[in-house]
Amino acid sequence: MIAISNSKRARILRYYRYQSAQAEQLAAEARKTVQQLNHRRETLEQQAAVLSRRRDALAAGPDAGSVTTAGHLDLCRRQMIGLSADTVLAEDALHSHAQATDAAQRILSEHQKQLQRLDLKQQLINRNVF
Repeated sequence: MIAISNSKRARILRYYRYQSAQAEQLAAEARKTVQQLNHRRETLEQQAAVLSRRRDALAAGPDAGSVTTAGHLDLCRRQMIGLSADTVLAEDALHSHAQATDAAQRILSEHQKQLQRLDLKQQLINRNVF
């Protein structure tokens, strides 16, 4: 009878160890995703800096090469086109980044809760086994 009970407890313990290992692996993957998202955020911040420089250049007025009004207007038009396109891309990327970050945080939180539950179950099993 004791052997059957110990065998059952050993199987349960192996099962929870396996579940714990899987949850830990998923948590590691979620942490890796968060790191990738942080890298993406840095890239987006660099793009925002470029946009800021372009906006400043546009506000500064004509450069030395554009003496005529037509040249200045053409320069402003080209800068505005570039600024508009970059702004749309940056806004889309920031929105996508925010969604991905939120999803990764939710997944990480779920995995951490699962790990806590598994740890608690293992502690209870260990108390009953030993």
